Amino acid sequence: MSHPLTRVLTLLELLQSNARLTGTELADRLDTDVRTVRRYTAHLRELGIPVEAERGRYGGYRLARGYRMPPLVLTNDEALAVVLGLLAAERLGMGTAAPATAGALAKIERVLPHALREPLAAMRETLSFTANAVTGQAPTTGVLLALAQASRARTTVGISHQSWREEHTERDIDPYGVVFHTGRWYVVGHDHLRDSLRTFRIDRIASVTPEPTASPHSTASTQWPT
Repeated sequence: MSHPLTRVLTLLELLQSNARLTGTELADRLDTDVRTVRRYTAHLRELGIPVEAERGRYGGYRLARGYRMPPLVLTNDEALAVVLGLLAAERLGMGTAAPATAGALAKIERVLPHALREPLAAMRETLSFTANAVTGQAPTTGVLLALAQASRARTTVGISHQSWREEHTERDIDPYGVVFHTGRWYVVGHDHLRDSLRTFRIDRIASVTPEPTASPHSTASTQWPT
């Protein structure tokens, strides 16, 4: 949560979920300091969101009484598409972390108009899938996104990988793309260690590290599909 915009949005979510939080409590939740919290609350005020500050030893921050975020404006078809996508990710094992999917669904349902909220809640409670996901650990969001970005940018990355035998290796790969298949995420690419095309389960990759830009004399070792 290092990006300032992410922290500002997280601050807004915290203020919506709590009647009042002190500057220290917010700083701890955002992994920053009290001075930065004051700057983030100023950003929210600039956006027209009334954040009230109570000074003093027991002071804190809260949203103005009676303030509510405007409802999410979605058509029936758009709302159904979003909810079905989240439910599919949750039920088929396509999500990265269980709390993320559940949290996203809760936030969407909270801001939808009542006329849409009830039918979509009924869909969520009654929908079934015939395809069963295999049991496996969900991949880390940061790892999955880093591999997708490297695939698009055609850059080499270092990965820390654990095999099914629980053997740990550090290797460089040229990722060609990510694949979701029968409940698991995979990355396909050229493995420099084996000098061959390989497929790795992403939930077995602990970290992804961008490699330094290759010099003109070392580009021959990087193999990209044409």
